[in-house]
Amino acid sequence: MAAGLAVAAAGFGVLAGAGPAGGLTVPVLGATIFAAGIAPVGTLATDLVVGAAPVKRAGAAAAISETAAELGGSLGIAVLGSLGTAAFTLGFQLAALAAAATAALLTAVLLRRVPRADAES
Repeated sequence: MAAGLAVAAAGFGVLAGAGPAGGLTVPVLGATIFAAGIAPVGTLATDLVVGAAPVKRAGAAAAISETAAELGGSLGIAVLGSLGTAAFTLGFQLAALAAAATAALLTAVLLRRVPRADAES
């Protein structure tokens, strides 16, 4: 999961290099890198949630996980959209760098919170 978030942060870093005169190559490349990193994270997160729930509650756990992902995505779009609009006067690069920093921060938090596979219980 941490590697996926790091790849997503790299995608945002590529997006930070996009400019109005650069055409579509850099934004498409950055978005592709971001998507390649974030897609496995969603799958693994759902697997962790469903795997941690009792068998009889697996369906409810999956539903709650999906609802939380949708709500989190909606709120993230709203908050980052608002921040992006506010930062637009400073340029597209500032908003992309803020998103990259957020993804990097989430990666650091995840690395501290997810137990290592080699850790003893």
